[in-house]
Formats: sequence, structure tokens, C-alpha cells
Amino acid sequence: MNKPVRKGSPGTRRPSASQKTPLLASTVAWGLLCFSAAISRPAGAELFVTGEVPAAVRAANQAFVSLEGNASLLSDLFGKSLFSGTVSYSLRGGYRWSGWGVFAQLEHNMWHAMEFENELDLGALNVGVGGEYIYANGLIRSSLAIGPSILLAGTPLDRAGSVGFFLDIRPAGFRFHVHDHLAIGFDPITFSIVAPSLKGIPLFRVIYRTNLYLEAVF
Repeated sequence: MNKPVRKGSPGTRRPSASQKTPLLASTVAWGLLCFSAAISRPAGAELFVTGEVPAAVRAANQAFVSLEGNASLLSDLFGKSLFSGTVSYSLRGGYRWSGWGVFAQLEHNMWHAMEFENELDLGALNVGVGGEYIYANGLIRSSLAIGPSILLAGTPLDRAGSVGFFLDIRPAGFRFHVHDHLAIGFDPITFSIVAPSLKGIPLFRVIYRTNLYLEAVF
């Protein structure tokens, strides 16, 4: 059974660099736009609808746990629809110091089999660590995570348990506090690489995703 795109596999049509560039450029441009808007606002301008920053945001140090779900928004697969057929859920936990934070992440990334669009493969388990920065009075978050990616189901060319890597870049996402210790978040577009097997012909997927999450802070 064909699995996600393999670099160099026979008969696989890969996108050219010119086709990939606009997707990555749009991700970076979105982050720069949000960051520029945040730092260029007039001094004292209020970004919270309520006019009051929650106590948990004002705290210099805080622990947090978030439950996330996401789906692919754009694909690097030539000749496919915009939706590349990946879904995932993850758990993050970490600690923040005045906007800067570190975290651990556990993510289950699933994808549609190439021949059977209605069937989900087990995909990969991604385990990583990362860092983040929250700015604009707690309204915007940028983060990066990296770590090993473990293949959960074997393929004709790879055995289950093969280990590669994953990279998750989130240029800028929105956070909205609904309670002193509870926030919901929305990352319009993120850039991820999931490569659970690097031997022979690599099992390699580039994913553009949209994320939703619920976060508790302590």
C-alpha cells in the first residue's frame, strides 16, 4: 500500500521548488504580519476585548497544559486537492517566564492512505520539546518544536517502530482568555515536517495545518 510521499520513489511526482515556495512564503508572511502589527500598535493600546488582562496572563511565571487538534490546510503533493488528508491531536505541557516558555509535546499524526481517501493510517507518534513566545498582551503566540517521529504501522519498505524526526513551526497564532486560568487558541496556518523513516527512500511529509487548542494555566 502506498504511504505518504517518499522522496525519490518511482512514479511519484514531486512539486517543484517554485510550487512549494508560495506555500512556505505565505506561512512566514503571516507570522511577520502579526508580529509587525503587535509591535507597531500605539503605546497603551488595548488588545483585549474585555479591557482587562486576566490575572494568569499578568503572572510572571506559570505552568500550562493544552489539548490540541489540527487538520491539514495545504499540501505539497502535486496533483492533489488543497487538503492533503492529515489529522492529528496532541498534548502539550510546559512552563513560562514572562512570555517565554518551554514545553514537551506528544502528538499522534494520522494520514489518509493514498489509494483510499476515506481510510486513515495510524501514521506516526511525534515526541518533542520546544520553545514559545507570547506577546501583544498575551494575544499572540509563536512556537517551535522538534523531536523524534516514530512510525506506528509498517509499510512494504519500512518496519513499524522506525524512528526519524519531526519539526513543527507556528509563526503566529491567536489566544483568547475565557477565564483567569483557561484560554482557547487558533493557529491559522503552521508548517510541519513529519519524517518517521529516513533509511533507503525516506518517508517524508510536509504539512500545512490549522490548529485549535484549549489551554489551562496554573
